[in-house]
Amino acid sequence: MQTLGITSYSSLYSFIYLDRTEVRHEVLIPLATLATILPLKHDDPAFVSVAEQDAIRQQLMEWLSEENPVLINGQTVSPEFPRIDFYSLNLSDFANRPEAEPVSMASGRIGVIMSYPAEDDFVREASVSWNKFYSAVTRIPAVVVTPAGELQRFEFSRFNEAEDNVFAWQCPEEMLPQSPTAVAAVLPADHRLPISLSGLVLLILTLPAALIAGRRRRLLVAAGMLALAGICWSTETTLVTVQNPLRPPDELSAEEAGRVLQQLHSGMYLSLSFGSESRIYDALAAGIDGPLLEELYLQLLETLRVREQGGAVARVQEVSMDSPAKLERSAAAAAVAWPGFQCEATWTVAGTVEHWGHIHERRNRFDAVFSVEPRDGHWKITAMEIQGQKQESARTTLRKF
Repeated sequence: MQTLGITSYSSLYSFIYLDRTEVRHEVLIPLATLATILPLKHDDPAFVSVAEQDAIRQQLMEWLSEENPVLINGQTVSPEFPRIDFYSLNLSDFANRPEAEPVSMASGRIGVIMSYPAEDDFVREASVSWNKFYSAVTRIPAVVVTPAGELQRFEFSRFNEAEDNVFAWQCPEEMLPQSPTAVAAVLPADHRLPISLSGLVLLILTLPAALIAGRRRRLLVAAGMLALAGICWSTETTLVTVQNPLRPPDELSAEEAGRVLQQLHSGMYLSLSFGSESRIYDALAAGIDGPLLEELYLQLLETLRVREQGGAVARVQEVSMDSPAKLERSAAAAAVAWPGFQCEATWTVAGTVEHWGHIHERRNRFDAVFSVEPRDGHWKITAMEIQGQKQESARTTLRKF
């Protein structure tokens, strides 16, 4: 109880999470306190039944939509309400999303999450206000968590001047997400032979001319024809190119293939910090081939979901990849055409979900085969086949405010 800074069963508490793509305001409201502000309807004076909780959720959304105005980049943003949960006295309920059950009016609390997304830009500056106070709510202690994980304390109070009940923040420019960089495709040599129209005709005529001529003359004719064909290849516009049967195309080295994949893979996870779905797709397109975009985006979200948090997507804190292993072209499970390549890779993702001061940390390890091919002059991932997934660690900790 003390580690959360929550020392009163009758006080309203505020947690403000500042992010590059949204502001999240989470409040804990005792049911007994809420009953002095809103006309809550419940048949049992001591409890709120499960069936009665939805009506209270609706009252809360209407009340809180007007109670704490939020500005992002100078524009008023309306809240979304992804979660409104009823908690019993047991504090362990805060660690996981609670099961639906009747809640005591004397000791129950409601946890409300309000999300304010910045759809068209990053959160460059934001302010959170609280305008109204009541006999049971004269002050609201708030804890603010910045994108860097730094903690600040703030207090909304009826005894403050109006301008002192506004928490304002600016995001340092260096903390804003950077767009992934496209990886230029410098292709290895393919050693193809150019053939001109005249050269092609002379090659076709070489065989019958040699058969018609005598044995000695046949060799001279064939040699002469081939010499003329060579001259035509070098002086005339190329009609087609063919694979040199004596020299196969060069392959990208294992080191260079690993470097390309690591850069594309890093950009893949960096894209998830762009907030809205459309902005994430735009960022992913720098390193992911178009047909794969939606499939890979959904795969990434699925691997980051925290089940006990109602399927919330964890925020990526760290990604580390072991050295990728380039597959030999003959051994590739789903071979890609030259100059594309495939790599086996293993990487670890650490992510967190935090609500009301509880931090849910997950570290998962993945194995996959990636296909990489050139598209419009840049390397792009064209396939990702997950071979294995393992949770290495999971824990829940409390912030010490």
